[in-house]
Amino acid sequence: MRVLFFYFILFSSSTLFCYHNNRELLEEMFNYNDWDVENRHSDSLTVFKKKLEGVNIPAFKATMISSIPMEYIMEAIADGENHEEFMGSSHVVESEFIGDSNIDTTYSYQMLDLPIVSDRHYITTNFNDTVSVNHYRMNWMIDNRKNLRDFKQFIDKKNEIHKNPIFIDDGVGSWELRRLNNGKTQVSYYVLINPGGWIPNRLISYVNKSLGPDTVIMMVKEGGRRYKLEDSSRYVFFSLAEATPDLVIERLKGKLVIRNNLDIQIMINMYNVKSVEKWSIMNSIQENSNNTMSIARTYRIDLGPNRSEEIAELVNKLRDLSVIKMAETRL
Repeated sequence: MRVLFFYFILFSSSTLFCYHNNRELLEEMFNYNDWDVENRHSDSLTVFKKKLEGVNIPAFKATMISSIPMEYIMEAIADGENHEEFMGSSHVVESEFIGDSNIDTTYSYQMLDLPIVSDRHYITTNFNDTVSVNHYRMNWMIDNRKNLRDFKQFIDKKNEIHKNPIFIDDGVGSWELRRLNNGKTQVSYYVLINPGGWIPNRLISYVNKSLGPDTVIMMVKEGGRRYKLEDSSRYVFFSLAEATPDLVIERLKGKLVIRNNLDIQIMINMYNVKSVEKWSIMNSIQENSNNTMSIARTYRIDLGPNRSEEIAELVNKLRDLSVIKMAETRL
């Protein structure tokens, strides 16, 4: 899963601060010590608060335990192009990928329109951390200096359209997902951000107790919807011929691109493929201990739910390509 989209909630006061050490702040937020319970939204969802060294407003996280498999929640988080459709009370009114994305990093623009805190705009740098096969982080950062340098024309266009709105200068956050031993998923959302302007304490309390938990609940709910739609025939596995270089897979403005293989790119475009990812040895062991396909240089295509009627056709077309060694519906 290469596209990272973020969701942040405004926990802040008007005091300005600058993040010149975003990665260090993330690491401090990922440290499980010194998080204090702020609110228990339910038996499975809790909001925490933490004071970080050198920053005069707290970081927050909302943590939920869900029975939905981790992959489906990750899929919902990464589907930034469609957040407006399933994140009902999110208050995001505009969203798009911008700039030159690559396999590791994407850049996203969104406009947030909350009651009182309205007309806030932001550009984030988004990247994934794979801690282990059962532990993922989907991170985002706001770097105003970089944004003004790299996206000046885009910002100027939005300023003209929206009559000089507030572009948020600083922020950092992450979605963290862990696969638990009991088959459940722990979902945590971290955020530290300054939206600019003055936000009174009563609004901070409102956000803490409502929007933060609601955002996690809505994202998990969407993961559950996708899980229910799942069928065993949404995936195709293929391995490359010996003379075929490893695929260079990227996302450019939300579109899936294979940089170095036109034959496979044509298949992706023809079938509107949802994702293509390198399939590791750990993935293969978890899928099926009796593998029928060599796991060397194996990739998985995800067509998405309710596409089973197209699976056999896609497998046959892949098998006809000289760059493909083998294509199957299951490993």
